[in-house]
Amino acid sequence: LIAAIIARGWPRTLALVMFAAAFGSFISWHTYHPVLPDEGTYTITGNNNRLTGGIRVREGRVLVNNNTEEARAGKLPGGTGASHDAEVSQIFVWSKSILGGSGNIAQPADIYGTLQPGNDGIGTLTFADFVNDTPVAITVRPSTVIEIELGAEGNDKLDVSGALRYYHYTEEFEESDKMPVIKLSVGSDATYNKGDEFTIVSAKSKEALDEDIKWSFALDAPEGWRLDERVNADKYEVVLIADKSASIDTVIEENDKPYVEGGILYVNGATEGDTINIYATDGLLLKSVNGISAIPVNDLNGVIIVSYGTTSSKLTVK
Repeated sequence: LIAAIIARGWPRTLALVMFAAAFGSFISWHTYHPVLPDEGTYTITGNNNRLTGGIRVREGRVLVNNNTEEARAGKLPGGTGASHDAEVSQIFVWSKSILGGSGNIAQPADIYGTLQPGNDGIGTLTFADFVNDTPVAITVRPSTVIEIELGAEGNDKLDVSGALRYYHYTEEFEESDKMPVIKLSVGSDATYNKGDEFTIVSAKSKEALDEDIKWSFALDAPEGWRLDERVNADKYEVVLIADKSASIDTVIEENDKPYVEGGILYVNGATEGDTINIYATDGLLLKSVNGISAIPVNDLNGVIIVSYGTTSSKLTVK
């Protein structure tokens, strides 16, 4: 019944959450295979969902936006709950559809379409089963696109607790030598320097379902970016590397650039009345001061983003 109602296009955003409220503290689909309709966005929230019948997304978009860290700490089912078979894909995303969000998915997925980490903003989409502590794998296809955004708050990330696998058959069951694509969008407020690295994909391992196939991600990005795939015994990462620094609205003269010396941040380029904000790379505001050009930062460590007026700079505090 639930699957049939959703397939007929009931209110799209938060539709699943409304059913959760109607049936108690969690969604429990033990035998249904919900097929979502051809348009709109469905948002799944809550940390006690059990969508054990799997999900099929034909068109449109599904966002999984439960609280990942709460699910991890409490060993909760999270956005989807685990499937009965950790080795068989239970979530299918067809080529015209999108699966995204900043929550966790505890079921293997086969992605012909687009993965979109973040809830219309910077975020991490996690594939992990916190209840059973079982690795969750995903399969990418020749038509797969992973959309990554880079902005002032950091970067999107796809975090897979199991294997990231490639299968060279398309949705039409045809062989293809096309590679899955990482599509990068760089916000006008993004700050980075030449050589900066951003981990955008992590998994336990990189695999191909056909062992004779060698594969890697292709990059669709503005000029000045490249990918580096790093594989070791127990980890696979895709790292985005800047080959040039970001442009900013106001060109800062070399002697006006912020710098750190002796635990003090000096902001010579700020004008009277400027509010100077210091952020972590994940967007967390660490400090905000007004009218002070020498700011103690000996309590900070690592990479910070200094923003004032129309300018931003990335610095390292040691």
